Amino acid sequence: MTEDAASALRGVEKTMLLPLWGRYSESIKEHGLLHDSACVRIVESLGIDFSRVSSEQLNMSRLAWVARALNVDREMRGITEKGGVLTVLNLGCGLDTAFDGFASDSVRWYDIDLPGVIALKKRLFKESDRYRLVPGSVLDESTYRKIEIKGRPVVMAVGLLYYFNADEVTQLLEIIVRRFGQAEMILEYCSARGLEMGNRLVLKNRSDSIMKWSIESADALYALSKTVRGVESYPLFHHVVPLLRGEEARQAAMSDQLAIMSFAKLFLQQT
Repeated sequence: MTEDAASALRGVEKTMLLPLWGRYSESIKEHGLLHDSACVRIVESLGIDFSRVSSEQLNMSRLAWVARALNVDREMRGITEKGGVLTVLNLGCGLDTAFDGFASDSVRWYDIDLPGVIALKKRLFKESDRYRLVPGSVLDESTYRKIEIKGRPVVMAVGLLYYFNADEVTQLLEIIVRRFGQAEMILEYCSARGLEMGNRLVLKNRSDSIMKWSIESADALYALSKTVRGVESYPLFHHVVPLLRGEEARQAAMSDQLAIMSFAKLFLQQT
């Protein structure tokens, strides 16, 4: 990786390399479950060497990033198939490349993250009328003043919320509704067991990137805020297990049985 790129990956921002590794490792397979050409371009343009990451991480961690990408694609396709104009807010976007798969005249997309991340993304992606890069904290309401909503608002908070505490998660939901009135929100969440495993096995208990927030069931999402009016939820690998074989399928099914991590879509509306 170049020195300029490395300088943008300090502290918690380094965690964005893990999902990038997952998508890249699957994309370069001959018959991978996904092919993210934008991800491959990023890795090659930055000269990222994932050999250390690969040696330190379990394969199930890698598969979790793949499952996340497949779930995002599934949910976003379901939303876009309803038709109409959408404005997508990808909170804590990191080096996510989901926009690349949904570029159309009916989708306006905002990638939002800390200034260092956005500075790096501006070197890698070209902004347009339909794609904007917004620096700022997702917990700072002023960040959203730069966003113009057209059509239905859709908020993505994937790989983000478990770095907050419960009060901050509630704060974020209420900021979204206060600014936009209502929204569909795609997110993932960990159980306490999943949080412990993530910190111990994935993040290696790094003090600058520790995961904090966990809940034990989809029903608990309703308790976060009165703005939550509906919840659809499923285990992380629910739609992915049929695509896997052998030991990977067995471990993914076990992860779901233990409720390690789940995916959800919330329907938010003003009270």
